[in-house]
Amino acid sequence: MTVDTILQAASISKSVSAVAALQMVEQGKLSLDVDINADLRSWHVPPGAQTNGSPITLRRVLSHSAGFTVPGFDGYVVGSKVPTLLDVLDGLAPANSAPVRVDILPGTQWRYSGGGYAVLQQLLEDTSTEPFAPMMQHAVLVPAGMKSSFFAPAGELSPSQQASVAVGHQDGKPIAGNYRIHPELSAAGLWTTPSDLARFNLSLAHLLAPSTLKQALTPQFDQSGLGFVLDPSTGRYGHDGSNAGFESRWQADTKDGGRAVVVMANSNGTRSVMNELIRSVAVAQGWTDWMPPTHASLVAKVAATPVFIRGNFNDWATNMPMKAFAPQRFIATTASKVPAGRVEFKIASEDWSTVDLGSTAKVIGGTHRPIALSFGGGNLVLDLPKPGRYRFELDARDHSTAYLRVTKVP
Repeated sequence: MTVDTILQAASISKSVSAVAALQMVEQGKLSLDVDINADLRSWHVPPGAQTNGSPITLRRVLSHSAGFTVPGFDGYVVGSKVPTLLDVLDGLAPANSAPVRVDILPGTQWRYSGGGYAVLQQLLEDTSTEPFAPMMQHAVLVPAGMKSSFFAPAGELSPSQQASVAVGHQDGKPIAGNYRIHPELSAAGLWTTPSDLARFNLSLAHLLAPSTLKQALTPQFDQSGLGFVLDPSTGRYGHDGSNAGFESRWQADTKDGGRAVVVMANSNGTRSVMNELIRSVAVAQGWTDWMPPTHASLVAKVAATPVFIRGNFNDWATNMPMKAFAPQRFIATTASKVPAGRVEFKIASEDWSTVDLGSTAKVIGGTHRPIALSFGGGNLVLDLPKPGRYRFELDARDHSTAYLRVTKVP
């Protein structure tokens, strides 16, 4: 592994794709506030919760407020059948994800949706009349000087590309096939290096007009800009990414002419390591406002800020608040049975930035031992052999870190 090793950027792909969409807005080919069904030709969003009075607009797609389903994509093992983008959008075999549909009135709720960015991919292809991968090469990657970066057509790598990319890992072992194929290029398909992502960050002012970039980095809905995750309390922007075997973190701001850090890893479960690397950069550069919170400050935030269990079983919403039952101890219980299978979740505040607790321990086992949490850590993963109701207990007392215990409710 070097700074020039090529890795999957996962959801950072969304920011790069959003820039191409905003360029088309500047060129008059798309509008931020017009129903995207007017510009989609190869596929149209089926009727759902949208109405004429609350259309699915590009602004809402880019800011995760269009009401789309499907938070993310698992990818496909190398050598298996890979669906087309149209298969993915309609959930048709061999797609392993549900159909992308609108089931929340657009503009009324923030909900992270990789599905929405799959729709964006189809919109960009229909608008440019060019396949997504070469279109992104011309529009963003080459102008930004991202010479080692690419979107592979349909997500499949050529033999030469396969020889130049990192091997993804989980639990210390290479994943089957070394990486997952993602035909959902706009949502998760960028292959790049940390150096190239730094070049992308440096090039934003050249890729977009000042007024467009200002809009992109202005909160549109909750913590989302137009393709960027924002932290209004600190002025930082960027994005995280997590695919099978790969994780990435990009944080930046415009203070003092601009500061940024990009960290990429060919393994899952690396969030706490990334935070320590960012901490060390902040110390070396004297960026005191970039320091991750201490345990004492985190406990104070948890006590003063409403926090929620937010996971794929409740659409990452804020309908499951944690309530204090003792000093610095909080509890929440699922209102109904959670289906069997893999559940991903975090403990977070409504803005995702004041409190954002995850862990490097990806799977919570059957004994439900306490799991050490870290600020900005990866998603917690709970493998449920059977459906049931579960209790989540957060212990933020005077320990070296906060702990979570998950137990099954009889």
